[in-house]
Amino acid sequence: MFKYSVLRIMAKSPFKDMQKHMSECCGAANLLPNFFAAIIAQDWDGAAATHKEISVFESRADSVKLAICHNLHKGIFLPVSKNQVLDLVMIQDSIANISEDISGLVFGRKMSFPPAINDKLLLYVDSAVNACGKAFDAINQLSQMVESGFSGSVQELTEEIIAEVNKIESKNDKIQIDLREILYNIERDLDPLDAMFFYKTIDNIGRLADAAQKVGVQLIMLVAK
Repeated sequence: MFKYSVLRIMAKSPFKDMQKHMSECCGAANLLPNFFAAIIAQDWDGAAATHKEISVFESRADSVKLAICHNLHKGIFLPVSKNQVLDLVMIQDSIANISEDISGLVFGRKMSFPPAINDKLLLYVDSAVNACGKAFDAINQLSQMVESGFSGSVQELTEEIIAEVNKIESKNDKIQIDLREILYNIERDLDPLDAMFFYKTIDNIGRLADAAQKVGVQLIMLVAK
């Protein structure tokens, strides 16, 4: 009976579901480069299809998030704080939410970006998505860390991955500065409302990279002894 109870508790462990949740969240982010390529090409059908795919990933991420939250209230025992687990899940979830916000805003307004920023914009999007991918790599170490009792070698590997996330986010910040400078230099030739939404889109892409970095920070807090 005791063995059955232990197995039942282990079966409810949220860590595998957290990995699945992060996979769905990053699935949404991973579609952004194709989305922006379609937008720049003024391929509205392609952009619409990709935006719908992003929304599907966001919806699936919400479903996994709700399942994790539901199971955490069932009295399972964890080697880490449940509140910190929830905090991490919510930060992960913001990756999918921000991705959907970005594609929804850009497609909803049928935005046509100035040619002067297109190349830098695609590089910026790639950088933010890359940060999310590295954060996903770190989350994929979570179950292994728990199973190993947070052994030093696994934690060191995770910290190395998180350090890479921080480097990418810092690079992303520099690209954002360059984009803003280019946009500032040409904004007098732009419709003021369009310019405002160009800046907003740049900010939102920056938020995506920031969310990836926050996943890393929260993961360190979760496993820190």
